Amino acid sequence: MKSSFIFFMIFLTKCYAINDSLTFSFEMHVRNGVSDPMWVHCASKDDEIGKFHLQPNEEIKWKFNVQFFLRTTYFCHFWWKNLDRAFEVFNKDYYHKCSKQGNGVFPCYWLAKPDGFYFATSDKPFPGPDWTIEHTWTDK
Repeated sequence: MKSSFIFFMIFLTKCYAINDSLTFSFEMHVRNGVSDPMWVHCASKDDEIGKFHLQPNEEIKWKFNVQFFLRTTYFCHFWWKNLDRAFEVFNKDYYHKCSKQGNGVFPCYWLAKPDGFYFATSDKPFPGPDWTIEHTWTDK
């Protein structure tokens, strides 16, 4: 049993070292879908994306890799008029949603609207069947 575990760990290490096959690439898009500018701050534990003053229909995007063990988490904090809301825009649940689309790089899309925050795995027009509301401005 111990030798099987050691063999498995050596195998994983070799696969990772040879072709980075144990990581998956994602591209996150966060768009302002309201009629006024808003502030957005996004980050992970290890990666500061930044604080942005997004004009209507403007977006920020970034690419990142997720390791095999699915520990990557990103959050964004949104400020619009007198409202603010923060939540995780990427975690293991969104990994499973986003990884069903894409070709090598898996896309995730967030759209801030007056009634809340919508998620999709493609940039098809809003509204549409690909977009689902995930958060409102007031749910906590």
